[in-house]
Amino acid sequence: MNQKLNIPFFSTSVLNYLSFKEQSKSFEAIGSYGGANVNITGAGEPERLAGGTLTSSMFDVVKIRPIAGRGFRPEEETPGRDAWLFSAKDSGKRRFQGDRHVVGRSIELNGVALR
Repeated sequence: MNQKLNIPFFSTSVLNYLSFKEQSKSFEAIGSYGGANVNITGAGEPERLAGGTLTSSMFDVVKIRPIAGRGFRPEEETPGRDAWLFSAKDSGKRRFQGDRHVVGRSIELNGVALR
């Protein structure tokens, strides 16, 4: 919250984020995320999920590691690169019945094939 400007949710532009990241000297890591709802198909019944985008550094910011597979790398944040899917434990367990072989399997989010 930005109390000075009375803004309950604070967001920034991509250019501001890149500037913060480049100039930051006080933090171990700095990251960014954005929320969005997505439609998932190609693996069971179509479903609407809460999803979004995040920078590869968010794994370091929140100190988590994927249970299966891997996180993604900074060079994979480049527009036009293959998209990646990161699934929360509960929704992944429900959607894929805890199958650890789901890594590398193709699904569709909003009509775009992901693997």
